Amino acid sequence: MQVCSTLALPAVRGTTIYSRNRHDMPGRTPAPTYRHATPSGPWPWMDFDVDTHTSSSVSAEVDHTWKGYPQNLFGNWTPEQVDRSGMLTHCHSGTCRIYTVDVVKDGTFDKDMASKVLNVPVSGLDEFWESVNVKRPENVRLRAIFVDNMTVDVLKMLGTKYNIEPFFFSSSMNWIPSRYQEAEKDNEGDHITIVLPFIRARHGRNVRPVSLVSSSSLSVTSGRAPLEDSNQIIDTQASLPLLPSEWVLVHDLLAVHMVRHVESSSIISYHPRQRTSAKRLHALIQRTSNSVYWSKMFKASSDPTLLLLTYLWYVLYAWDETFEELCKYISWLETQVLNTNDIQLTRQLHIVQAHLLHYRSLLQAFRKSVEFVRDTRNPAVSQVLQREADNLLSEISRLESLRMIQSDRLKNIMDLVGASHTRGFGDLEIPLRRSRL
Repeated sequence: MQVCSTLALPAVRGTTIYSRNRHDMPGRTPAPTYRHATPSGPWPWMDFDVDTHTSSSVSAEVDHTWKGYPQNLFGNWTPEQVDRSGMLTHCHSGTCRIYTVDVVKDGTFDKDMASKVLNVPVSGLDEFWESVNVKRPENVRLRAIFVDNMTVDVLKMLGTKYNIEPFFFSSSMNWIPSRYQEAEKDNEGDHITIVLPFIRARHGRNVRPVSLVSSSSLSVTSGRAPLEDSNQIIDTQASLPLLPSEWVLVHDLLAVHMVRHVESSSIISYHPRQRTSAKRLHALIQRTSNSVYWSKMFKASSDPTLLLLTYLWYVLYAWDETFEELCKYISWLETQVLNTNDIQLTRQLHIVQAHLLHYRSLLQAFRKSVEFVRDTRNPAVSQVLQREADNLLSEISRLESLRMIQSDRLKNIMDLVGASHTRGFGDLEIPLRRSRL
């Protein structure tokens, strides 16, 4: 049984949970369209009601420079399909920031490269394209590239340079869980993609429950949001504020495309706004070099996929912190039920339960992603990857157990509320009957 520390929450009169301003609250994520998540689907982002015949755009003249991406490399992606996917329209404007980690042949990290930040303004595209095509030093085994504020031009350049399937960008922009291998070549390398939504606990002020909205509109109003509003619906694609504390459970995204090659490999990561930034993940991955455990593995094995596992470890840490805070919150709700016997708390209990059910599918996607990395092997892979992936899978099993425990505990609390109010109604019924007599 999971033991939780006490959640430090302000005293609340009754059980009404108040909302705060929606400043700095990440927006809801779109419901994923899984059919558009993989290259094995033969009709990317087609609308069968509209695309009844082959579009004339397929035979249109294509710009074969980086500006023509994705049609310059993937001719089946027509302009209509690219527009429908939102992969270009969802990009940012302004300056793009790129952070880099280089792992050299002996398994150590290049600290000089890690300290550099490349700013790519709109006026500096030619310089960036030249830098992308500069040949790497021969001692670089792997380069990890972290992209903040991905612009259309940077997307097209990276897509052209690394021959990236457009599904990576469309899945990332639309938060579609996906994992696939493509461009496999014997004794040379392959491409693997992982797009993995997950939940992260975030502490901050000015949060409000965007998961509690009117059934007639998904807009959020300011002011109080009492639980007794009968028009509220549950939106598990939105963040879950653990009110009245200042913790909120937000959706986050790990979106990585890895090019594995015998000479030098690459990992490109995309970072949406208001989620884990490229700067933060870059710093964490760089700090992996300070771990004695991981440093030994990087030196013992030349498999670049080991570094990808550290990205997945970040997801596991986020999930673990999520369940820690959620356990405290459930304990607080349980105390409120026992002390106040207020049936309005059942609405909040159902909200948390709905999110826990949603988390089950996200954890399943997490497990499948780790299994995919473990089973999609390089020709030169060692048994180190197998062992470390199994370690991650063991931790995911623990997270799944925590989710089940917290879900069962919520059911017990809801049963307690129902039983308490059944007894309360029965006690009131006898005096009423006597008064009629």
